[in-house]
Amino acid sequence: MPTRVVKSFADLKRQMNKDLTKFERALGKQVLQKAAKRTVQYLASNARRELPVAFGELRDSIKVVGTSVVADAPHAAAIEWGSRPHWVPFAPLLKWVQLRGFQGVAAMGRTGKISESRLSRLPGTTTAGHAMRISTRSREIADESGYSDMADGATDVSAARQVAFAIQASIAKHGTKPHHFMQRQVPRARAFLAEEVHAAWQAVFAD
Repeated sequence: MPTRVVKSFADLKRQMNKDLTKFERALGKQVLQKAAKRTVQYLASNARRELPVAFGELRDSIKVVGTSVVADAPHAAAIEWGSRPHWVPFAPLLKWVQLRGFQGVAAMGRTGKISESRLSRLPGTTTAGHAMRISTRSREIADESGYSDMADGATDVSAARQVAFAIQASIAKHGTKPHHFMQRQVPRARAFLAEEVHAAWQAVFAD
């Protein structure tokens, strides 16, 4: 610690105030940095848990970089903000339709009707709705084609392709809707940050 040479009590007071200001700034910076670090971890965790999950690429791309939360999957921006009309590659779209259709079939009870309670346990904010619509439409197509079920929940393999073509055409005409999986976290993150800063300062003064 440096030695201070003062000539009077007034000089001592000025020097003490100057040192105290520096200390408060340094302490305040440490408090804010700690609170910010906890807040971005909180935001990232919520985003991973609540976003639509199919194959996990987007969820796994969410990470904390410094005091920022980054999602760098190729389709992250389109999921967050939506997209303009464009042609989606068919192969990955078909895989997505097949997955959602399978999830919908898995959520069916013995009566052949989709169970809302089972759908609600699927991860992601839109997964259940997609699974229900796609599996229902696939079965409708299979019934219209005269396909006979091989077992409970089985459907015509061409049904998934027809659903995928329909979705591809719809996106080409209308684009996609935004999900705001990051933007939805901002109000929560602000409240969490305020609580963290308050708790940190209380801990400082308690010491």
